[in-house]
Amino acid sequence: VKAAIWGLRPRWDASSLTPELSLDVLAALKELMLAQAQRVVYEKAISEGLSDSSTAKLASGASAIFAGALKALEKPEVREHLNEEGGLFSKSDKSWLGRAESQQHAMEALAEEHNAREHAANFAYGEQVARLQRAVAAAAAAEHAAAALPASSAERKAVAESHARLQAVAQHAAHENANIYSETVPPTASLAAIEAKRAEIDAAKAGGKEKRHVLALVEELIRLKKEFAQASGGEWRASEGMAAKGAAGSGSSAAKKSAKSPKSPKSPKGAKQPKAKKPKKE
Repeated sequence: VKAAIWGLRPRWDASSLTPELSLDVLAALKELMLAQAQRVVYEKAISEGLSDSSTAKLASGASAIFAGALKALEKPEVREHLNEEGGLFSKSDKSWLGRAESQQHAMEALAEEHNAREHAANFAYGEQVARLQRAVAAAAAAEHAAAALPASSAERKAVAESHARLQAVAQHAAHENANIYSETVPPTASLAAIEAKRAEIDAAKAGGKEKRHVLALVEELIRLKKEFAQASGGEWRASEGMAAKGAAGSGSSAAKKSAKSPKSPKSPKGAKQPKAKKPKKE
């Protein structure tokens, strides 16, 4: 994002752009969208019946990207903009950070649950119980972070239901291990970290279009903000260099076309041209 913004022509002055077009906010939103896209890939893998090993890696990858998005959102400038200022398209919302943190822990809990199923399939019931303990801890952290959301929100309710479900699964697995398998449950801290797999993106194709996409996005946002400022009787501070340049270019090209003398109409094919008469001799 930074390279694409810095490479724009004309280059807008940073003071002329509103906060949601700043590099920090755009970078944070980019990470958040990547995290949400990774979660969609995970849900698609679940619907297609992929193995627990694959889905655990995808869920772990989503958790890692949400963690990166949360780090970007926690920058002072971005936090202030989201919590206090808001923007043209949304009001200030203090639940952004809580929502991102809740998603990070929720995806971590799902990754641990899938890994626990893999342990159970391999008859490693002690490791299964330990993984489920980690899943419950992550789900509890997700529910705690979701407290920033409105109490009536469906997202907050879903996080609480997921926590309760994992608690029941963990209790059942612990009961079976204690009464049937009698395997030693290792400490949760001794468990290996789950490999985080990110969804593959066609970098060559995306890299060629990134600059054009960012340019189009900024142009459209500036156009909408200008219309909004005019409708509300305010003044628009941003440079109109690109629009003015485009208008001037189109105007000059039109003037050049009109300045050209019109060509004489051609006679249709096959039509005979009248011969010039010879002067009579006196």
